[in-house]
Formats: sequence, structure tokens, C-alpha cells
Amino acid sequence: MRHYILILFFIILISSCNKKLDPIEYVNWFKNSKENLNEKKSAHYLYEIRYLSPEANLLMEFGQNNDSINKYLIEEKNWSKFELKIFTIDKKQDVLKYNNKQKSDYFEKMQYLITGINEDITATKKDGNIISCSFHHFERSYNISPYLNLTFSFMENIENLKEINIESKLDNSKITIQLNHPKLPKLNL
Repeated sequence: MRHYILILFFIILISSCNKKLDPIEYVNWFKNSKENLNEKKSAHYLYEIRYLSPEANLLMEFGQNNDSINKYLIEEKNWSKFELKIFTIDKKQDVLKYNNKQKSDYFEKMQYLITGINEDITATKKDGNIISCSFHHFERSYNISPYLNLTFSFMENIENLKEINIESKLDNSKITIQLNHPKLPKLNL
């Protein structure tokens, strides 16, 4: 009897490892999984980067519309999209207001995040080549959240990327974030 219980336990364990997630669970995994989190601190800020798979990105954009997802999935496979959250070290202060010497510093930071930070984000490929950020978007939260939220992309498959490099003008820091490549869940559409 114990033998059968042990076999049943391993069958359940193995089948749960290959479980496909429904669309909401799938997106939540990318948004919340510690496996998918890469972080690094500079002198004043904490940078958190999460990879967003093409499927997760399209689900967030189109919902569960399979026709739209399938239409764009082929194009998206050659892109790597990331979500970047920037916090102050204590995770309580407004990044745009933090450590400002004069009122214009707030607007200079905002202008940098809207138009300039993409020039300071690169990725190092596994072959050692460095590629530039192809797209970025700054999402302003108007003091609702204690972090800044940016999305950025590289025209390269995630499997070819080794690290993300940010030369941030927010505090004149240079950070390199090694990308962990977690086993991604499977989507059940």
C-alpha cells in the first residue's frame, strides 16, 4: 500500500510541474514570481527588473483574444520586453522628488525618464555584443505608488541576453543586472 501512495505522490508531483496556467495565472506569474525578479541597488535607488514574455505582454495588451494574440505572437518572439521599477532605498519616498536641490530637478528627472533613459539602457548578449534599448515607455503614477514604472524592449530573443546595463542619470550610477533565466510556465489558451 505504501508503495502505491509513493507512486501516486510522484505522479502528482511530476504532473504539477508541467501544469499549464490559465491566462490570468500566467500574467500573475510574470508580475509576481520571485523567480522572474532581478534586482540591484545603487547608492540611492533600488532597481527591480522583470521579464515579460511575448504571451504575457500580449495578454496584458489584448486580454484573452486568441486571434489577436496569435496574430502578433510571431512578431513578438524576437523581442524581449522588461518592466523596470525604480524605488528609493526605503521604498517610501517619491523618486521624482527624492534628493532634489531645486524645483527644476523634479522636471528634469521627469524629462529624462520620458525621453532620455532609453539611451542609458543596454543589454549584453551572451556572445558579448552590446545592443541598445529599442523602445521604452515611462508610466507616471502621480504619487499613487512609491516607485517609477518603465517598460523597455530589445529587438532580441531573451535566450540570447545575459545582462541589462543601466547608466542612470537619476543618481549617476552604473548598474549591471544579471538576468536569471527561470523556467517559464506554460500558457493554456
